[in-house]
Amino acid sequence: MSGQELIWRIAGGSGDGIDSTSQSFTKALMRAGLHVFTHRHYPSRIRGGHTYVEVRAAEHDVKSRGDGYNFLLALGDSFARNPQDEAYYGNEEAKPLSENLDELREGGVIVYDEGLLDASEIDDFEQRVEENDWHVY
Repeated sequence: MSGQELIWRIAGGSGDGIDSTSQSFTKALMRAGLHVFTHRHYPSRIRGGHTYVEVRAAEHDVKSRGDGYNFLLALGDSFARNPQDEAYYGNEEAKPLSENLDELREGGVIVYDEGLLDASEIDDFEQRVEENDWHVY
């Protein structure tokens, strides 16, 4: 965190609970007396895909999403695991992790399920973790 601020991002597939999870987290932060600003990203295709929500919380008033974020919760993408679906938009299974690394701040935290996401499929993941002093769980 930078000072007394948390910017948290939850990423995964459309319809996998990203929005409802972020709403519950946001409500808890507001009930704790923090000021909150949220930003939702939706895929540009009707059939779903990778999406995320950012939640910025601080004791002071927040009026924008901020620059970068410091905590990533990367969930699996059920859209990518549907064998009946013929649409393919790159490695959808890895996107909750791979598509969200560029804005993660130095010293940030990554939490993901190794049973659903394979970090070895992401180019230079281990090197980026080391260079940015990220904490991976």
